[in-house]
Amino acid sequence: MIQAFLEQQRAGHRADDLALADLLGQLQDRLFPFAEDHVIDGPPRGRMTLRGLQFLVAMGFMLFSIQMLISVLGPWLHDDHGFTSASLAAVTFGLGIFELVSSFAAVRLTDRWGGWRSVMRGGSLMIPAALLFSLTHAHLWSGLVAYAVITLGFEYCIISSFSVGTSLIPDAPGAGLGLMFTFNTIGMAVGSTLGTWLYDNHGPGTATAPVVGSASVAFLLLLTGLLALLASGMTPMYPCHVNPREMRTNPVGTGPFKFAEYKANQGIKLVRN
Repeated sequence: MIQAFLEQQRAGHRADDLALADLLGQLQDRLFPFAEDHVIDGPPRGRMTLRGLQFLVAMGFMLFSIQMLISVLGPWLHDDHGFTSASLAAVTFGLGIFELVSSFAAVRLTDRWGGWRSVMRGGSLMIPAALLFSLTHAHLWSGLVAYAVITLGFEYCIISSFSVGTSLIPDAPGAGLGLMFTFNTIGMAVGSTLGTWLYDNHGPGTATAPVVGSASVAFLLLLTGLLALLASGMTPMYPCHVNPREMRTNPVGTGPFKFAEYKANQGIKLVRN
């Protein structure tokens, strides 16, 4: 009799468990109707082109350059110009304002100029500014002005690079961005180590001189990659007098036919040009 009672209790518990599992399954279907779609494999990845690899190497050199300068800034201000901890904090705060301004500029201009061009333009500011810092580091204000320009250029460069990084590998934006951060990290590690060693053994002028060369290499890699992209025939050309947002609904062209009329979800009408 006791055994029969226990068997009845087990059966009741199993029924309750099945009912609870069914209820949870229905709740999941209601809240996450497409949950299974997110766990299946996505489309196959494309392959990175040579231009993508050029961009990664260029960003590695760019991060190498800025990290060398960062490793020199604090010791230079402290050793050569007697800055205290409070003074260093004030300089850092001031450079943060330049970073903020450059970030806002990147938000406004990167989509208009294009990510690749924006990275080039930001990086191009670093080359003359690093040269100025290397030659005039004995003078406080010229050195600080040069470093501020470097900050403007680099911040604009790094913010704009995100849009390029997500397009390096077709159908895999996360992988492209992850590779870019990998190259950036390698550049930072090497730049920090080399910059500290050069400063300790040869002073700030020698420690920042390689920055001119490394930033120039990065700029040339970006330039050749951009020229190759423009020459590939895969780059759309937009007339400057037409708003890019209107190109899909009011296009222009120089081919044998020209746009006449477009009706959404119906069709497009072309006439002889």
